[in-house]
Amino acid sequence: PAGRRGDVGVEIFSVEADDADVIDEWFALISLIRRHDLPDMPPLCPVHSGGRFQWPWPGVRERTWLARVDGQAVGVAEASLSYVDNLANADVEVQVHPRMRRTGLGRRLLGHVLAHCRDEGRTTVIGSTV
Repeated sequence: PAGRRGDVGVEIFSVEADDADVIDEWFALISLIRRHDLPDMPPLCPVHSGGRFQWPWPGVRERTWLARVDGQAVGVAEASLSYVDNLANADVEVQVHPRMRRTGLGRRLLGHVLAHCRDEGRTTVIGSTV
C-alpha cells in the first residue's frame, strides 16, 4: 500500500471469531509488522495468535479491528478489557503497516479503540510502543 495523508478510503471493521479469512488477513498483517519492527524476534504462530478469537481468556473481553485502504489490510487496533478486576483499565495496541505510517492512520485507529474503551467505562488506558 502506498502511504497517503487523511482518512479517505479507510475502512475499519471488527475482526470476528467466525471469519477465518479476515483472521488470516489480520495474522498476515501483524506478522509483517513484527518482521519489520522486531526482526530478531521469532515469527508468530498462527494457531496461538489466531486462537485468541476462538478461545479467549476467562474474565477478559478482547476486541480487534482491522483497517483497510483500497482493500488491503494496513492497520490493527486491539483492546483487552478485564471484567474480573482492574475495571477502570484497558490494554490497547495499535499497529500500522510500515508504508502507511505517518499518514494519520495510527491516530485514527487509536481514536477508534479509545472510543470503545470510553463506551465500556474505562478511564485508564495502558499501551506501549516499539
